[in-house]
Amino acid sequence: MVRILVVDDQAANLAMVRRQLEKRDIRIVTAESGEEAIAEVERDPDFDLFLIDVVLPGMDGFELCSRLRAVKAHEETPILFISGERSLPSDKELAFETGANDYLVKPLDPRELRARVSMMLRLAEARKEARRVNERLTELVAERTRALREALERIEEQRDLWHSLVKLLPILVIGVSREGLLVACNEEGRNFLGGLREGEPVAGTPLAPFFDEENWKNRDTLQRIVEIPGLGPRRFECTRNLLPLPNDGGGEYLVFHLRDVTDQQRMIEEQRKREMADLLGEIEALKGELHGRYRMSRMVWTSSAMAHIARAVDQLRGSKATVLIRGESGTGKELVARAIHFDGPLASEPFVPVHCGTIPKELAESEFFGYVKGAFTGADRDSPGLFRKAAGGTLFLDEIGELSFEIQGKLLRVLQSGEVRPVGSTKVERIDARLIAATNRDLWKMVRDGEFREDLYYRLDVVSLVVPPLRERPEDIAVLADHFLRKHAALSGRAADFQGISREALRLLEHHSWPGNVRELENVFVRAMALASGPVLQAEDLPPRIQGRRWSLRTPLPGEGAGSVSGRGPSVQEKARETEEEEEPTYLLPHRRDDAERRAILEALRRTSGNKLAAAKLLGIGKSSLYRKIKKLGIH
Repeated sequence: MVRILVVDDQAANLAMVRRQLEKRDIRIVTAESGEEAIAEVERDPDFDLFLIDVVLPGMDGFELCSRLRAVKAHEETPILFISGERSLPSDKELAFETGANDYLVKPLDPRELRARVSMMLRLAEARKEARRVNERLTELVAERTRALREALERIEEQRDLWHSLVKLLPILVIGVSREGLLVACNEEGRNFLGGLREGEPVAGTPLAPFFDEENWKNRDTLQRIVEIPGLGPRRFECTRNLLPLPNDGGGEYLVFHLRDVTDQQRMIEEQRKREMADLLGEIEALKGELHGRYRMSRMVWTSSAMAHIARAVDQLRGSKATVLIRGESGTGKELVARAIHFDGPLASEPFVPVHCGTIPKELAESEFFGYVKGAFTGADRDSPGLFRKAAGGTLFLDEIGELSFEIQGKLLRVLQSGEVRPVGSTKVERIDARLIAATNRDLWKMVRDGEFREDLYYRLDVVSLVVPPLRERPEDIAVLADHFLRKHAALSGRAADFQGISREALRLLEHHSWPGNVRELENVFVRAMALASGPVLQAEDLPPRIQGRRWSLRTPLPGEGAGSVSGRGPSVQEKARETEEEEEPTYLLPHRRDDAERRAILEALRRTSGNKLAAAKLLGIGKSSLYRKIKKLGIH
């Protein structure tokens, strides 16, 4: 709140000034005489501005101004004199001599009054801020001076200690002048200098290579191997600091810190070799694990439809033909693409997957073909693009039906010519990358509707694979469920909590339509690991959308006898049989998986007339794997 003291013996003038100046953040205090004004200041000296009339009863304005200036708190508080229109020029001169900052003549112009007062208040605020800054600077200078004094005292205290410690350091500390003379050194350094004394030249000593003229220019840490009498070749690490010569009016010398790192370097090299060998082993193991993870033989299936896909992947291993993979969302199109890549000779080359629907239309060209520095705003470096990143390997374009018509044309040119031209470049580059595309849309219908280029469609549809939806291969549900149960139980740290799936839960899974396919099935087990208690996954642990079919299944649940369906109660023998079935662990999923594998192997052997090599190819597994499974399942 700004406080202004107005001193005038005319009530009308006081009222006018109050009316013009008083606002929410300005408070006007009035006095009708100099004596009354002094009393107000003594009562509360916190005023930001004084407006004083020259002519006052008793003490006049000049004397009042002088007395206000004598108060320490108001040595710099702005004072504005108000004088009658008949005032003399000498009055104005006297006003400034007594300490006034400005002078107004009646009658007062309200606008001029407000302007002058506003200027005075700004002046007062500026002076206050300057005073605060000066006070703070004074404090800071005092603090820094005190800290500097204390630091100098500590330096003085530690200097003697430092000199004594340097002499005992296990590293060599040696000072050399520009003339190549020894300035000073510690005991360790003197031992390697052969007893050299201060003022003698360092040339000819074993450490002379460190003291040459080049070291005065290059201050980086360096290492050199020097021949030390009695020790042989030793590696020293050296750092240097330039210091003024003591008592020499501006001369300089170099202080060398030399450390014998021969043994340490040898241990580092040995450790590096061991770590590199271990790292290479880990890399090879990880590469093998990565390649194995995406082989078709590692995928989980028993259906003949997936066996057909496995045979096709086996045939495509050595080919670089473009492949188009069709299938609904979640059927595993990318897994098939990875199997084609990692099952063949390109397994060690890059596999670059990209979801076409996530690339903005305006960035598609630069994403696919790359760009050069400066091609557009923000291109601060070269970018290779997806085709060049996949050079020598496979570029997988998922959901290729999402590409814009314009990018389809540019993609077609690349497939036809085998060349790409980065955005902003005039240079054309050859690319050697196999293309695998995938889509969940009907591309041929898109061609008929004018949404997909017909010429690009024929370029892509060289080899076509159709991954069937899960509802068309229900025989895969049991083995997939077993796989996902074990996988996510292990990932969630609950492998010991789950042993299998109840028959009712498995029946519900097998009767679900799975619009989300394998991805939806996997999510069921992700959810179950968070909510189910185990040890057997029950129907109640499944999502509500799958439990909704629980009461609509027509096939009797395990344990329901024929008599229960017809209304006749089960016999004693049936009850005993039901009890035995419930106690028998046939509801565990591994048993179901073994049964499914046994049926698939027997069917393959039947179709190949017992030829195990042909049966293994039909099943999409190796011959040795087939022999192991035959032995495990007891197939004769």
